[in-house]
Amino acid sequence: MALVQLLDTFLTTPEGKEKIPEFQQSNSQLMDVTHSPKVNEHQVMGFFRIRKGEPLHYTYTYNELKYVISGSIIVKDKTTGITHHAKAGNVFNFSIGADVEFTSEDEGLAVFSGQRDPL
Repeated sequence: MALVQLLDTFLTTPEGKEKIPEFQQSNSQLMDVTHSPKVNEHQVMGFFRIRKGEPLHYTYTYNELKYVISGSIIVKDKTTGITHHAKAGNVFNFSIGADVEFTSEDEGLAVFSGQRDPL
C-alpha cells in the first residue's frame, strides 16, 4: 500500500459543479469523504454544512477539528453557555464530551477531521 495518496478534489467536479449533496430534511449535512484504511486507526475526514434555521444539537464521543471554509458557523457550548462565532479561516477543536449546538446566520461550510469510524 502506498504511504502517500492524492485524493480527488471533493468540492467540485471538473465542470465546476459542487459535489456535496444538497440539503435533504434538515438545515445541516455531513459527508464523510475518506478514512484511514488501517485497522484500529479511527480517522475520518469530510465536509459539514449548516444553514440558517433550527440549531443542530450534538454531543461528541470522539475528538474532532473543524476548519471553516466559507460563510459562518456558530457553536454554542451547552456546558459553559459560551457562543463562538466562526468565519472562513477559523478552526474549532471539539473534545470528547463536548455538548454543542450548531447554527449559522446564513450558511457555513467546513472541512473536518475526526477520530471515529466512517459513517
